[in-house]
Amino acid sequence: MNNNSKKKFFAFIFIYFMLMVGDMLLTYIGTPDLKDEANPLVKVFGLGWGALIGHMMFGFLLYSGFVYYTFIRYKRPVLQCEGYKQYVSMLLYGCLDRKKAKQHVEWKNFWAIFGNMLVIGYIIIRVLIIIDWIGALNVNPICHWFAVKFRSIMPIYLGMSLLGIVILIGLYYCVLYNWYRMNKKQLECAKDT
Repeated sequence: MNNNSKKKFFAFIFIYFMLMVGDMLLTYIGTPDLKDEANPLVKVFGLGWGALIGHMMFGFLLYSGFVYYTFIRYKRPVLQCEGYKQYVSMLLYGCLDRKKAKQHVEWKNFWAIFGNMLVIGYIIIRVLIIIDWIGALNVNPICHWFAVKFRSIMPIYLGMSLLGIVILIGLYYCVLYNWYRMNKKQLECAKDT
């Protein structure tokens, strides 16, 4: 584990924790009785603060696990490949043959990509939730405009879920392309020496 990985690990954990605390505080300020809370545990199942806090803690532990695996445990392999498609095939399936690829998945690489997506995606989604709360509380006119427009399209829990899926799909391709570029740079450096 290098020092840069350790810094990223603690930075992401700290940022996510602070965003989670901010979300909980805004929830308490905005709806102490949880009448307007969008979390399905509260909105659909009628559970209270205990379930909401438990859900947040479970999410934080899950997030911490993905951050740990992504930045501390996982070592991205350097792969000999001709282009982006070959890199993705080698990374996820360990080969270029499509018939063999359907039978074998490189799970450690898959989980690292998934972890990378979640590490970044959860922060983006948490920020959007906080912006929505600030707007719902009418603290900031720009945030209020966002909250009104966003909530007018669809229910907030459905909207945030769909937005989260779109963000994660986009991050999937961003992470893979970024890893491909780093792999290419490492291969070029190795060729020069």
